[in-house]
Amino acid sequence: MNLISKNVVLALLSVPVLISSSDAFAAKCLYISSYHKGYEWSDGIERGLLPELEGKCEFKQFDMDTKRNDSEESKKEAALQAKKLIESFQPDVVIVSDDNAVKYLVEPYYKDSFLPFVFCGVNWSGEKYGLPYKNVTGMVEVALISAQINLVKTVLPEAKKVFYLDSDNETGQKNVIYYKKYFEEKSYQFTSQLVKTFDEWKSGFITGQEYDVVVLTNNSGIKEWNNDEAKKFALVNTKKYSLTENDWMMPYTLIGMTKVPEEQGMWSGKTAVSILSGADPGKIKIVENIKSNIFINKALKEKLNLSLPVSLVNTAKIVE
Repeated sequence: MNLISKNVVLALLSVPVLISSSDAFAAKCLYISSYHKGYEWSDGIERGLLPELEGKCEFKQFDMDTKRNDSEESKKEAALQAKKLIESFQPDVVIVSDDNAVKYLVEPYYKDSFLPFVFCGVNWSGEKYGLPYKNVTGMVEVALISAQINLVKTVLPEAKKVFYLDSDNETGQKNVIYYKKYFEEKSYQFTSQLVKTFDEWKSGFITGQEYDVVVLTNNSGIKEWNNDEAKKFALVNTKKYSLTENDWMMPYTLIGMTKVPEEQGMWSGKTAVSILSGADPGKIKIVENIKSNIFINKALKEKLNLSLPVSLVNTAKIVE
């Protein structure tokens, strides 16, 4: 075989290797967040998601920003922008976080389509959006209410009246239904208030001190919110036991039994990689989050002079 023939053979032998290498890095992943960077929940999902996808696919992200721009028109327009990006980028799998991305993008445009989706952060159940679809799987976000109730029973066995304070938005409106159901099933008297402004929140906070337990779920979307003022206000006006499911509410709350957003992101990333490897999303079971963190607000604990279980104190992260 002459030198030219040898070079031709070697070149032909190298072609499958080059194609295989190209295919390995040709996968495209698109992540669509319902909210915006700087929102603690979304940032936590990203911290869990991005390392799982690194080196596995070409990655792009689109933030719908529907927490700050919460009109129906804004949500629908953001969904159309996301749809245009899908059409131009042509991803192999799309990861979406939180309800609005599913409600305004996945359900109307991609239900049972050929394009696989992985969702996370959808509150409580996907039934409202007709889930499951044959091309969609995900992790539903649930508050660990039963664990919170058990904690209340341990710390305040005589407690009977619960006051729930939350943002007046789609998430808050859904959450309050489940909190009411769980607490009333355990024979607690449950009262709730959903608010849109910081002044309304402060008024609700004062009202809550007339009850045995105050549940401070979220401040997201509350207009004119001021972190420093809220922290001082809570320290001055807290008289009763309070708890939350979100760690960013800890400056204003005694105890947090909080969800872990990184869990949602990690699961979504691993599932997306499985789909890129050939897994059928319609055959991947929709799951619920299970992880939690325990926090104690040191200043509020000292003010209330509460005696908390040693097991709780030893496992909790102290918020200074």
